[in-house]
Amino acid sequence: MKPIRGALAVILGLMMAASASGQPGFSGDWRPSGSEAERDARYAAIDRATESLNVFVRGAARGRIRSATQPPPLLRVTDQGVRVTFGANGRNVTLPTDATPTEVSGERGSGVMTVRRDGERLVVTARGENGVNTTVYRLSEDGRRLLLDVRLESERLGAPVRYRVTFVRQ
Repeated sequence: MKPIRGALAVILGLMMAASASGQPGFSGDWRPSGSEAERDARYAAIDRATESLNVFVRGAARGRIRSATQPPPLLRVTDQGVRVTFGANGRNVTLPTDATPTEVSGERGSGVMTVRRDGERLVVTARGENGVNTTVYRLSEDGRRLLLDVRLESERLGAPVRYRVTFVRQ
Protein backbone atom coordinates (compact mmCIF):
# COMPACT_ATOMS: atom_id res chain seq x y z
CA MET A 1 0.00 0.00 0.00
CA LYS A 2 2.84 2.41 0.83
CA PRO A 3 4.47 2.10 -2.64
CA ILE A 4 1.13 2.97 -4.27
CA ARG A 5 0.70 6.02 -2.02
CA GLY A 6 4.26 7.06 -2.80
CA ALA A 7 3.68 6.71 -6.54
CA LEU A 8 0.43 8.68 -6.29
CA ALA A 9 2.20 11.40 -4.34
CA VAL A 10 4.88 11.64 -7.04
CA ILE A 11 2.27 11.77 -9.83
CA LEU A 12 0.22 14.42 -8.02
CA GLY A 13 3.38 16.39 -7.32
CA LEU A 14 4.34 16.32 -11.00
CA MET A 15 0.82 17.35 -12.02
CA MET A 16 0.84 20.25 -9.57
CA ALA A 17 4.31 21.31 -10.72
CA ALA A 18 3.17 21.26 -14.35
CA SER A 19 0.10 23.25 -13.41
CA ALA A 20 2.17 25.75 -11.42
CA SER A 21 4.57 26.20 -14.35
CA GLY A 22 1.75 27.84 -16.28
CA GLN A 23 2.01 25.37 -19.15
CA PRO A 24 -1.45 24.70 -20.58
CA GLY A 25 -2.72 21.15 -20.94
CA PHE A 26 -2.96 20.97 -24.72
CA SER A 27 -2.33 17.22 -24.75
CA GLY A 28 -5.25 15.09 -25.82
CA ASP A 29 -7.46 13.96 -28.65
CA TRP A 30 -9.60 16.73 -30.09
CA ARG A 31 -12.55 16.62 -32.51
CA PRO A 32 -13.98 19.64 -34.36
CA SER A 33 -17.15 21.00 -32.80
CA GLY A 34 -18.79 20.93 -36.22
CA SER A 35 -20.24 24.40 -35.84
CA GLU A 36 -21.98 25.57 -39.01
CA ALA A 37 -21.44 29.17 -37.90
CA GLU A 38 -17.66 28.62 -37.80
CA ARG A 39 -17.72 26.93 -41.20
CA ASP A 40 -19.77 29.78 -42.67
CA ALA A 41 -17.41 32.37 -41.17
CA ARG A 42 -14.41 30.49 -42.63
CA TYR A 43 -16.04 30.39 -46.06
CA ALA A 44 -16.87 34.12 -45.86
CA ALA A 45 -13.25 34.93 -44.94
CA ILE A 46 -12.06 32.89 -47.94
CA ASP A 47 -14.54 34.68 -50.21
CA ARG A 48 -13.33 38.10 -49.01
CA ALA A 49 -9.67 37.17 -49.48
CA THR A 50 -10.23 35.88 -53.02
CA GLU A 51 -12.63 38.60 -54.20
CA SER A 52 -9.85 40.47 -56.04
CA LEU A 53 -8.76 37.39 -58.03
CA ASN A 54 -9.56 37.05 -61.70
CA VAL A 55 -13.08 35.72 -62.13
CA PHE A 56 -11.73 32.71 -64.06
CA VAL A 57 -9.52 31.50 -61.17
CA ARG A 58 -11.53 32.72 -58.20
CA GLY A 59 -13.81 29.66 -57.93
CA ALA A 60 -10.93 27.18 -58.16
CA ALA A 61 -8.90 29.15 -55.60
CA ARG A 62 -11.84 29.22 -53.18
CA GLY A 63 -12.30 25.47 -53.57
CA ARG A 64 -8.60 24.76 -52.91
CA ILE A 65 -8.49 27.01 -49.85
CA ARG A 66 -11.74 25.58 -48.45
CA SER A 67 -10.34 22.08 -48.84
CA ALA A 68 -6.97 23.01 -47.31
CA THR A 69 -8.61 24.69 -44.30
CA GLN A 70 -11.05 21.87 -43.54
CA PRO A 71 -10.43 20.80 -39.91
CA PRO A 72 -9.23 17.21 -39.54
CA PRO A 73 -11.72 14.75 -37.99
CA LEU A 74 -9.23 14.12 -35.17
CA LEU A 75 -6.38 16.27 -33.90
CA ARG A 76 -4.00 14.62 -31.45
CA VAL A 77 -1.71 16.91 -29.45
CA THR A 78 1.08 15.75 -27.18
CA ASP A 79 2.51 18.69 -25.25
CA GLN A 80 5.78 17.80 -23.55
CA GLY A 81 6.72 21.33 -22.56
CA VAL A 82 9.92 21.72 -24.60
CA ARG A 83 8.33 20.11 -27.66
CA VAL A 84 4.87 19.42 -28.98
CA THR A 85 3.59 16.78 -31.40
CA PHE A 86 0.61 17.40 -33.63
CA GLY A 87 -1.07 14.44 -35.32
CA ALA A 88 -3.83 14.55 -37.93
CA ASN A 89 -4.85 12.56 -40.99
CA GLY A 90 -2.26 9.86 -40.34
CA ARG A 91 0.68 12.27 -40.10
CA ASN A 92 2.63 13.55 -37.10
CA VAL A 93 5.03 16.42 -36.69
CA THR A 94 7.07 17.10 -33.55
CA LEU A 95 8.41 20.60 -33.06
CA PRO A 96 10.43 22.34 -30.34
CA THR A 97 8.49 25.08 -28.53
CA ASP A 98 11.39 27.55 -28.50
CA ALA A 99 10.64 28.91 -32.03
CA THR A 100 13.46 26.89 -33.62
CA PRO A 101 12.72 26.66 -37.36
CA THR A 102 12.05 23.08 -38.46
CA GLU A 103 11.88 21.96 -42.09
CA VAL A 104 8.77 19.92 -42.88
CA SER A 105 7.25 18.38 -45.99
CA GLY A 106 3.89 16.92 -46.80
CA GLU A 107 1.34 16.44 -49.53
CA ARG A 108 0.95 20.21 -49.99
CA GLY A 109 4.68 20.87 -50.35
CA SER A 110 7.51 21.79 -48.02
CA GLY A 111 8.25 24.65 -45.72
CA VAL A 112 9.48 25.74 -42.32
CA MET A 113 7.48 25.57 -39.11
CA THR A 114 8.03 27.13 -35.70
CA VAL A 115 6.20 26.83 -32.39
CA ARG A 116 6.54 29.20 -29.48
CA ARG A 117 4.73 29.71 -26.22
CA ASP A 118 3.03 33.03 -25.61
CA GLY A 119 1.72 32.86 -22.06
CA GLU A 120 -0.87 30.10 -22.08
CA ARG A 121 -1.03 29.96 -25.86
CA LEU A 122 0.92 28.09 -28.51
CA VAL A 123 1.73 30.05 -31.66
CA VAL A 124 2.45 27.82 -34.66
CA THR A 125 3.78 29.40 -37.85
CA ALA A 126 4.21 27.57 -41.14
CA ARG A 127 6.00 29.28 -44.03
CA GLY A 128 5.89 27.77 -47.49
CA GLU A 129 6.02 28.73 -51.13
CA ASN A 130 2.34 29.76 -51.07
CA GLY A 131 2.52 32.01 -48.01
CA VAL A 132 2.35 31.98 -44.22
CA ASN A 133 -0.11 30.21 -41.94
CA THR A 134 -0.15 31.35 -38.29
CA THR A 135 -2.33 29.40 -35.86
CA VAL A 136 -2.76 30.39 -32.23
CA TYR A 137 -3.83 27.51 -29.97
CA ARG A 138 -5.52 28.27 -26.67
CA LEU A 139 -7.71 26.37 -24.25
CA SER A 140 -11.10 27.40 -22.96
CA GLU A 141 -11.17 28.18 -19.24
CA ASP A 142 -12.57 24.74 -18.42
CA GLY A 143 -9.99 22.98 -20.64
CA ARG A 144 -12.66 21.14 -22.63
CA ARG A 145 -12.34 23.16 -25.83
CA LEU A 146 -9.31 23.95 -27.95
CA LEU A 147 -9.66 27.20 -29.88
CA LEU A 148 -7.56 27.73 -33.00
CA ASP A 149 -7.35 31.24 -34.41
CA VAL A 150 -5.94 30.92 -37.92
CA ARG A 151 -4.47 33.54 -40.24
CA LEU A 152 -3.43 32.66 -43.81
CA GLU A 153 -1.41 35.19 -45.78
CA SER A 154 -0.31 35.00 -49.39
CA GLU A 155 0.74 37.63 -51.87
CA ARG A 156 -1.68 35.94 -54.29
CA LEU A 157 -4.65 36.88 -52.08
CA GLY A 158 -6.17 40.32 -51.75
CA ALA A 159 -6.40 40.03 -47.96
CA PRO A 160 -5.49 37.54 -45.22
CA VAL A 161 -7.91 34.71 -44.46
CA ARG A 162 -8.80 34.80 -40.74
CA TYR A 163 -11.04 32.29 -39.04
CA ARG A 164 -11.53 30.24 -35.88
CA VAL A 165 -11.93 26.49 -35.42
CA THR A 166 -13.12 25.02 -32.12
CA PHE A 167 -12.20 21.48 -31.11
CA VAL A 168 -13.74 19.49 -28.24
CA ARG A 169 -11.64 17.29 -25.98
CA GLN A 170 -12.40 13.56 -26.33
